Parts: sequence; structure tokens; C-alpha cells
Amino acid sequence: MYSTSPPAGHAVGDHDAQGRRYSPDLDPSSADPLRAQFADYDADPSRRESYPDGDAGQRQYHQSLSATGVQGYQSVGGDHSEPGSPTHGGEGYERSHESGSSGTKIDQRQGTRPDSDGSFDNRTSGQGGNHTSESGHAYNDASGGYGDNSLYHPSSPDSRFGRYREGSFGHASGIESGRASTIGTDHNPNNIPYNSSRVALNQEWRHSSDQGSDAGRTMAISEVAPGKEGYGRSDSRYDDEIEKSPLGQDSQKYLPISPSSPAIGKEHPGNSQRDPPAVVISRTNRLEWIDGLRGIASVIIFTHHFSDLTWSQSHPNTLAEGSLEGFLRNGQLAVGMYFLLGGRVLAASFLKSAFTVPKAPVVHGDDEPEKPIVPLKPPGPRWLSLSSSLFRRSIRLAFPAIVVGFIQWQVCANGLMNTAIQAQEQVLAPSSLWVPTWCGIGNFAGFLQFTLDLFTESNHQYMLIVGSALWTTYDQFWGSVLVYIVAATLAPLPARGRYSMFLVICVSLWWINSPNMLYMLGLWLADFHAAGYVRKIQDSWKLTVGLEVCAMALGMAFIAGGTNVATPANKAIAKVTVYQGMYGWDPSTVWPQYMFMSNWIPPACILFWVEISHAMQWFVSWGIFTWIGKVSYGFYLMQFLTIYGLMPHLVIYFSNQGHSYWNIVTPTYILCLMFNFFIAWISYHLLDRVGLKLGKWIWDGLFVTKPNTAGALPIKMARHFADLIIRGPGRAVRDIGQKSSHAWTATGTTIHTIMNWRTPTTRPAVPDPTDPEVLSQLHSTRWTSDLSHDPEAVRTARLLKLQSWAWLPHLFLIPGLTAVWVVYHPTGQWTYDALTFSTIWRFIWVLSIPNCLFAYCGFITPDTIYPQEVMDKKPVHREYIRNFFIVLVTKGSNEAAVRRGYNKLVKLEKYHPSVKVVVLTDEPYVYPDLQNIVCPKSYKSPLGKAKYKARALDYFRYHVSLGVYDWILHMDEESVTDGESLRHCIEFIRYTPHHFGQGIILYNGEGFWENWYFTVADGIRVGDDLARFHFQNSVIHRPVFGVHGSFLMTNGEMENECTWDFGSLAEDFEFSQDAWRRGFTSGRIHGIVREQSPVTLRDFLKQRRRWFMGIRDIKGLYGLPNLAINLWIVGVFTLAVTIVNLPLGFIEHSLTPLWVAICADFCFITFFTLYLWGLLFQELDFGQVWWKIPIHLLSAIVIQPFASIAEGLSAIWAMSSEDFGKFEVIVKR
Repeated sequence: MYSTSPPAGHAVGDHDAQGRRYSPDLDPSSADPLRAQFADYDADPSRRESYPDGDAGQRQYHQSLSATGVQGYQSVGGDHSEPGSPTHGGEGYERSHESGSSGTKIDQRQGTRPDSDGSFDNRTSGQGGNHTSESGHAYNDASGGYGDNSLYHPSSPDSRFGRYREGSFGHASGIESGRASTIGTDHNPNNIPYNSSRVALNQEWRHSSDQGSDAGRTMAISEVAPGKEGYGRSDSRYDDEIEKSPLGQDSQKYLPISPSSPAIGKEHPGNSQRDPPAVVISRTNRLEWIDGLRGIASVIIFTHHFSDLTWSQSHPNTLAEGSLEGFLRNGQLAVGMYFLLGGRVLAASFLKSAFTVPKAPVVHGDDEPEKPIVPLKPPGPRWLSLSSSLFRRSIRLAFPAIVVGFIQWQVCANGLMNTAIQAQEQVLAPSSLWVPTWCGIGNFAGFLQFTLDLFTESNHQYMLIVGSALWTTYDQFWGSVLVYIVAATLAPLPARGRYSMFLVICVSLWWINSPNMLYMLGLWLADFHAAGYVRKIQDSWKLTVGLEVCAMALGMAFIAGGTNVATPANKAIAKVTVYQGMYGWDPSTVWPQYMFMSNWIPPACILFWVEISHAMQWFVSWGIFTWIGKVSYGFYLMQFLTIYGLMPHLVIYFSNQGHSYWNIVTPTYILCLMFNFFIAWISYHLLDRVGLKLGKWIWDGLFVTKPNTAGALPIKMARHFADLIIRGPGRAVRDIGQKSSHAWTATGTTIHTIMNWRTPTTRPAVPDPTDPEVLSQLHSTRWTSDLSHDPEAVRTARLLKLQSWAWLPHLFLIPGLTAVWVVYHPTGQWTYDALTFSTIWRFIWVLSIPNCLFAYCGFITPDTIYPQEVMDKKPVHREYIRNFFIVLVTKGSNEAAVRRGYNKLVKLEKYHPSVKVVVLTDEPYVYPDLQNIVCPKSYKSPLGKAKYKARALDYFRYHVSLGVYDWILHMDEESVTDGESLRHCIEFIRYTPHHFGQGIILYNGEGFWENWYFTVADGIRVGDDLARFHFQNSVIHRPVFGVHGSFLMTNGEMENECTWDFGSLAEDFEFSQDAWRRGFTSGRIHGIVREQSPVTLRDFLKQRRRWFMGIRDIKGLYGLPNLAINLWIVGVFTLAVTIVNLPLGFIEHSLTPLWVAICADFCFITFFTLYLWGLLFQELDFGQVWWKIPIHLLSAIVIQPFASIAEGLSAIWAMSSEDFGKFEVIVKR
């Protein structure tokens, strides 16, 4: 305990003979404003610190400070809504002053105030006039609104008792009150941090007794929140005039690093502003998932051609046609998917360009969304868009196809690919590999005829011989023409007539077996989406699931049924349809076969399934799939050049090395696939993009620029040709130079980022204050309290000491169990072969290696706790602290949990004079008898992005005027901790240079082991804190894996600079990423916080779902949020592969490669260790009876697989959900 006052000859801050420190805040004779107001504080422990209520009370409070000679002290409840605060619209809420009515909702009746007897005092509008701020928000003059204590009922508690103060946010426009203390980072023209403790406490505005003074009213928003100057302003541009960033968000930035910030160094040379963590409005980007599907189809087509030329004849049972796994090489089905996607994307882009409805401009950007202008009649097509689309589509298809056809003709004519015969005879026989027949084109005249045949020759067999993969160009071109013409003609019709015509056209095309039917189905699906029917289906989860199941069942029947289903269906259809003029044709003699029922129905079902399923859209939108889809056209066109040019040489090389058949074919396939990706990327830049630009350039030059008459076309063509000859080379050289310069700059930036990934910027240390006036408001960070009488603190100290030695058994436990698991191979037989057939799906087990390696590194990293005598010898980084806020953030509806947590934490205030426990709630929940700060509904953060918990935290930041000597320990409503953990928090501040820290969160609070399932399921979260997060905060000191929202200790300067003005539901993760880019570092707190597990399965899934959806929409640094989500998804698919492997083990008996088995077993053991060690640690902290511990651990081994299933279900639910933007609070006891 601390002494209350120093004896004669001793100053405040000295220590007595017992080492107790004299604190001015606990000296009843000192000029402490809290003591002056509450002289009976010590006499009545049940009463907590209270703060003046309302404007009049606040001014009276400041006057009392001036009278006592105390200046510059800001209490916990500092005026939260001074003039110009982001809080607006002050007339819409009231407060409750009923003594003891904690957690009571506030009545929202305007202009009234509840008395203690339940009646209301009326306030007339004449007591305060309404005004309008610069941003357009209305507020009322607070001069008489609620500051007059004479309006209160005599039986109402006096103003000191209220924690929920309306404040004076209505005094003036601007946001002077919102100016949180920048603590040494105020504007400095020399850009040098101030070495002044006066500035560090931001005295210049705290001294003012009237915080609504004229001086404060001139504050600009740029001084308070740099980078937020555009807040509250409307943008009158139409939607299609506003440039969007690649992620879909608008161009508004998060807070940049201010020029006056003490951060040293820049993330990018010459640019002090970096793209901040972004908030993606929606993940359902149609182009992404369409590109992803196209990429998957491209790989299947490549596998189909590779297998036909290698193993399909010698090993027909490997990925056999008609089997379930044969789907991976069903090229005809993949071509059908190509055509379906072509119709879907062409129709969507054409409808958007030809039928765009303009939108009305926004009047008030904060309040009114854009509204489409309702036309008098449905808009007709812009026929010029139809002509432009047809012309540019022709160039886009023709240019790459002609170039690739020319290359194939030349390499064949010069005999550059004759090695194929040697590979076929020496290794691959029997196979279809032979010398390419592309030389059948003949001479140059034949090549010119070939370019014409690309668009006019319907004989696919002939085009396959002379053009290989180019045989599909005919179908692609005419399918595109049909899509454009039908879309332009039928789009103005009502849905009933439009869809009737779609049906007639599709049936007609199906009857003559025209592949254009697939393009029409894609158009129909695009129209179905554009008309809003897809969204209506998605709004009903039952209908969505039902349709998904039906689509999956139908597609799977044709895929898995093989010849038993496909052959009868194809023969039945052949009897009633026409093929090339023949009625009753034989399916076995027909090629191509993409119009077979077994080849177009499955891709149609898959496309419809992905169209309505957010989960499937998320899966196929993975970056690797979308990248392949982006280069898919070049990947498709170049594949035969790769297979005939590279594959035979690799086959011969591996054969000469003495490898077995599959050790020849498998690495050859992988190398050819990678090489084809490379040349596809080159083709994308040299052919695809050039073709697109060429088509646009020709169209614009001939038909857009003036004059655009028919007679001017020859002259324009001649002029353009001459310009190309004369100026073209110079432009090409200039463009190449500019691109090379940009590439060089980007390379330098990338290298700088790689070399400085841990520290994008650096921050100088904050100097200790020297001003005696400031020193009188600060406390020493030296811990002097005795905790030997606190049994919980003693138990925590012992447990942390045990944890400091836990790295020794972990060093051998996980590798040892992994070795045992591999040797006795309980998961199946393994082989020394590098690759086997089972590797196709068992490889997913390997993808969890990064996560498990970080966990293992965390387990073997010592979590050392030093004794006090060692700590005293360490250098002191921060000698002083002003406030240590323990903030319980809660909505406020769970009164039992709030009061239980508060009553436990408030006892910690006796251990250090800076500790203040605060309950932060949302209006209308109020706890008048607690130290309660309420975030009003009217509060809006400067950017308007902060929601729910983040909004309350941002309000708290403004409310208490945080400074560099303030620290905040963020807690959930049920969180509790002890004196030992508090001691380590204070020691973290004193002995480490880091700006935020985190410790261990346990879930052994109320209801521990009442529900065994959720207790085991949350064991992995504790294991993560002891492993991955320990490694992050103890070794890396950067939030690579993010942070938890609870037991998060932050510095006031850091919160002021980063703010909580983020739009993500995972505001803690986004906050940590923004702090990292600003140069703030993280550290390990050797402490424990105890919380509760969810009580229902729905709450468990909702909690994980919110984390998943919140993190996935954050850009962050280096793509780390995306990496975290992908690792989460990998865990889901690892679980799925494990489940699928059980029945497949009875069917497919191929061996597992040893390296796959080692990786899989290592991940398996690591995950079990995370669960079990987390549970054991909680048992020891809980003080569990010894004989129950082994029972619980054995039960956990059985329950853990089912807990993993629940984790997987939550991720699947999140992937299946549209972004809902809702913070769902789970129920706590």
C-alpha cells in the first residue's frame, strides 16, 4: 500500500522507510481536484470517483481548480464533447440519474428529462437555439439545454454522481473538442519533436475553463485529424465518374502519418502517405470468381492434353475418364465451362456499358445514398456500344490467335519439334504423341487462308490438325456475336418476354447441337444476376441451400456416374437432336464432345452453384486461381507449344537418369505447367493487352475521332499508317523508357520494403518531462506495492514462473511425437517416392506447415520472467505515467457480467495511483454508480468509419484526452485480472520501449467446464497465446498475426495517431496493422486475463464468423490479413481432406510420400499440443483438483476433432455470407 502524505522533509514522489511511495493523488491534504470534490472518498469505499456533470458543472469544476491553484489536471471523465466534437445532434438523447439503476436504457423522448420519480421535466425550444455546423449537421446551443442544475428534481442525485454527461458539443462548429492530446507531436514548423513537458500534456487547451471559447471555434479538422479534411462533404459526381481503387473502396485515405509526427523515415521514397489498411465493401467481385473458374478450367484443359499425349493409353486407370477423379482431366467439360463463362462475362460487361442508368448526385454524403434516376421508359441499347463491342472482340481474339498460329507454323515447318517421336518411342509408347501437323497450312498464302478460316471454318477436325488449340476460335467468335446481338435486342423487354425468348433460343441451339447454346446460357445467367434474382435467392438461405444441393447433385451424378449415367443420356439425346444435319447420330463417332449432356450439364451446374454461393465464390477467387484466369487465354493458346517443345526433352532427360515411369511423367508435368504459366504471362503482356489496346485504338481512331464520316475513313487510315511508320518507333522507345523507369522505381520500393519490413518508420523515445508543474501530475512507474497477501496474484506468479521453463519439454515433445507417429505410420503406409497419386489431395496437409512452424517456434521460445532485483538493474525507458486506464468495453446490456468484472478490477486501483477502472458502454446503457463513460448514439468518428466497439473506443479517446503518459488496458465486459498481471503491465511500461503489448488470455472464468465442448474448443486460443502470439511479441515485436481486442495495452500517443476510425468488424487487427506502419512496436506482457467461452454453438459460430469476415476485408501490411484468412481456410480444407481420406483409404491404396507424411504428422501433433497445453495451463490457473486434470485432458483428445469441425463450420458460414457489417454480441454469463 502507499502512504497518504509525506512527512516533513520529504517531497511527493519520495519513499518512506518501508519503501512506500508518497503519492499526491492519495494525499487528502494535497490540491488534488478529486480529493477536493470527494472528501469522503476514503471514508466510504463503496463510492467511486465521480465527475462533474454538464457544462455548468464542468465550468464550476474548473473554477474550483483555479481557486485551489491546481492547473492542467484532466480527470478521467474529461469533457467528452467540447465545441465541435464529432458528436452531433445533441438534442436526441437524455440521461438517467436514478441512483442504483445500472444498465438502464435511456428514454429517447425529445426535450424531456426523467426525474427520480419517473416524471419528465419539459424543456422548451427557447432554452437553446438550433444551429448548423460547417459539415451540415444540426446541433443545439447548450447554453441552457441541460447545464442548469436548477432544472433537476430536488431528489435527484447531485451532479457529481453522473458519469454520463452530455457535455458542450453544441457550442460551436469545428471540432476543437475532438482534439485529443498529441503529446509532443503538435505542429512544429521545424519538424522536430518538442522537448517540453508542457506541450506533452497539451496544457494550452486544458487551462481554459470555457472550452467553447472563440479560440477553440476556429480549429480546423485538419489540425485534429490530418487526412480527414473531406469528412462530411458530399461528392456530386456520378458513380461512373468516380475512380475506384482496385479493392473497390473509394479514394478516401485513413489517417496518413502527419508531417508533425515523431515518426522518422518514410515507407516509400518521396511519399509520406502510404495506402492504409483498406475496408472492402463487398467481397462478391464477379470478375474475380469468373477469372478463378476460368483459371481452373485452363489447368484442366492442359492436364487433359498432357495426359492424352503421355499416360492415357499406357495407364488408363489413372484419372480414368468417367471416374470422379477423372474430372481433373476432362477437357471437353472444361471447354464447355470456358464457353459458359464467356457468355456470362461478355453479357455482363456489355449490359453494363450499353444500359447504364445514371444516378442522381448526392446532396449530403453522410446521410443520403446515391439514387438512380428513374427514366420515363426502360432505356434502349446504345447501338454504338454493340458495334464497338463486336469490333473490339474480333481484334481481341484475332491478334493473339494469328500470332500463335504463325509461330506454330514456323516451328513445325523448320522441324523444331521432331523430338516428340523419340520420346514416344523411348518412354511413352503407347501414346498419342507424334510430330505436330501444323505445317499443313502450306505456304504464306495458306497461312493467310488459315487466318480467315479461324473465323469461318466450322470443321473442327481440320482446324485441330493445322491450328491445335486454335480450333475453338470459331466458336468463341460467333458465340460472342450472338451474345451481343441477343443482349442488345432483348434487354429492353420485360423479364417474362425476355426469358421466354432466351428459352426458345437455347432449346433451338441445343436441338442442332450448337455450342452457341453455352454462350446463351451464360447470357441468361448474367441477365438473371443483373435483374436482381440472384440476390433474391441469396436472401433466403433455405432456398439458396436447396438450389445448391440440387445443382451439386445433378452435376455430381454426371461426373461420378461415369459411363453408367453419361452414355445412356448421350445416346438418348442423340436420337431426338440434329448434329451437322444428321438426325439420330452416333455419339461415339463425334468430336468435339462438349455438347454431350455429360459435358455441358456439369459445368452449367457448377457455374450456377458458384453464382449463388458466396462460399464457392470465395474459394474460386483465391489469388492463384484469379491470376491464372487473367492469363488464361495465352495459357490456352500456348499449351501445345509447351507440350511439344519442352515435354519430350524432359521425358528423355529423366529417362536417362534411370527414373521410374511416374518419376518421369510427374516432374515433367509440373515443369511443363510452370513453364506454360511463364509464357502465358509473357503472352498476356505482349499479345492479350496489346490486342485489347489495338482494338480500342483502331476503333477510336476510325469511328470516334472527328471527322467520323465514311468518306474520311480512307484518309484516316492512311494518316494513322503514316503516323505508325514515322512516329511509332519514337513512341515505342519513349514508352519502353517510361515503363522501365517505373519498373526500376517499383523494384527499388520493393527492395526497400523487404529490407525494412519490420520497421516502415522509426519513432524516437519520448523525453522525460522537466517542468515541476507537469511532474506533479505524474506518477512513477516503479512498482512498490506488496502482493504477498493476494493469493490470486501469488498463484499467477507461480504459473508464469512455470511457463518460463515450459520451452524445455516443448523442444523435444513435438518432434519426438512426430517421429513416433511417422515410424508407426498410424495414418497409412508411406514411400520414399517424391510424388504419388495420393499427393493430389494429401498435399493440402502440407499447407498448414507455416502456421505450425510459427507455433512450434513460439513453444520453444523462453518466456522468461526476471526477479525484481534483476529488473531494477535494467534501463528505464519510461519513468513516468499519468493515467493507467483499465477500460471494460461493453455494449452494456449484460449487467451481471459488467458488474462482476468491474467489482473485481476496481480493487486493483489500490496498487498504483495511476490505475483507474472505467466502464465504456453504448447509449442507452448507463451505470451511474460505476465509473461509466457512455458513447452517445449521435457520436460519429471523423471519417465516419468507426462502428460498434471501434466507435466507442474512438469516443473514449476523444473524451479523456489521451496523452503520451497515458496507457489503456482494453478489456471485454467479462474480463478480469489480478495484481501480479497489473505489476507486469506497469513493468512493461517502465522497462520496454514498445508502445503496445499483449499477454495471455484464458477462458476459465464463469462457467469453466460447464460445457465441455466449448471449453475444449477455446483451448486452442490459449495455446495460440502461449505459442504464436508469444513468438510474435517476444521475438518479432510486430503484429504479424494481429492482436486480440482484449488484454490489449496501448499508449495514448499511439491511439491518438492511429485512432479507431476503421470500418472493419475486426477493428483490433486493423488497428495493429495501422500502428505497425506508423512505427509502433509490440511486446510481451507477462500477465493473465481471464474470460469466458461462448455458451451456445450459435454464439461460437457467430464469434468466429465475425473474426473471419472482419479480417478478410482488411488490406493491412504485406497482405498479412489475407494470409491469415488463407491459413484459416487451409485449416478447413485440411479437415475436409482428412475426412475424405477415410473412405478413400478403402478404395485407393497408393502410398503417401515420406515428406508429405512428416509434414502432415508434424501439423497433427502441433495442433493437438496447442489444444492440450492450452487446457492444462487453464487448469493450473483455475486451481483444478489434481485428479480431474487427466480426465479433462483425455476427454479433450476425444472432443478436439469435433471442436475442429465447429471451427471449420464457422469459416464456411463466413465464406457463405455476404458482408453484413454487423457486430454481433455473444451472450456471456
